[in-house]
Amino acid sequence: MKFGLGFRQEKSLATMLFLAVPLSLFAVFFLYPIGYTLYLSFHEWNGISPTMNPVGFKNYLNIAKSPHFRTALLNNGKWFIFYLLFPPGLGLLLALLINKGVKKGGIFETIFFLPNAITLIAVACIWRWLYTPGYGVFNEILRRVGLPGWTQNWLGNPQIATYSVMIAVLWAEVGVFFIIYLAGLRNIPQALIDAAKLDGASSFKIFKYITWPMLAPSTVIVVAFSVIGAIKIFDLIYALTRGGPAYFTSVLAVFMYEVSFNRFQMGQGAAVGVILFLLAAAVIGPYLIYSTRKVEAVRQ
Repeated sequence: MKFGLGFRQEKSLATMLFLAVPLSLFAVFFLYPIGYTLYLSFHEWNGISPTMNPVGFKNYLNIAKSPHFRTALLNNGKWFIFYLLFPPGLGLLLALLINKGVKKGGIFETIFFLPNAITLIAVACIWRWLYTPGYGVFNEILRRVGLPGWTQNWLGNPQIATYSVMIAVLWAEVGVFFIIYLAGLRNIPQALIDAAKLDGASSFKIFKYITWPMLAPSTVIVVAFSVIGAIKIFDLIYALTRGGPAYFTSVLAVFMYEVSFNRFQMGQGAAVGVILFLLAAAVIGPYLIYSTRKVEAVRQ
């Protein structure tokens, strides 16, 4: 009788042992916080008291009645449109220009990606200085060129504050999309483009029928990054405006922070977190399924 494990059993045991650590970390740092946040969202708690009071769906109902929540949700919609259009669009344009017109583009890749390597707090400091009403660079330029009437309180005007923050985010994050698309462009076989040129295809047709379809894998990543960025946007908004003036630039993540740590309503803050998670899952899940099938079709 043999008591030793067979090769397949030893291999399965080794695999399980190797997976034990990452699965444990995943459970502790991902699944447990999600579960606890969901649990907390059905309770009333100030973050200090040793007891929690179960309140059912009261936290969700109170949030739904809050005008600040509706403003934050609307702003997240604006950020969703912004993230889907502007950073990917500008990143793709820069990638096309660098890939086509500059053979040695290393310096440009560094320049465009450099803002993304700066911490967001430093980015916020830079743009607060640029936007300062009294001596900020933008207003000073307008005065120098004879347009003093165009000077603005860029972060204090409710009508333009969100768009001012968007410009700062565009500067800080476009480098990621640029690098992703540039890598995708350099993976396209040059033979396909040369063959299309020999057949007399214009630059637009080459982009439409060759370049853009071949960039499908890169676009999957870019759109996923865009959706995640639109949902979790927090750092620059909080550092630049704190969600003001009068909550006009607030988003769900800022509202969640304000409710949780300024009002000490942890249950309502957890409810906002659950809503954020469900929004992300509802948007990203179907998109990833669809885009994965599309990428497979392109590869075949």
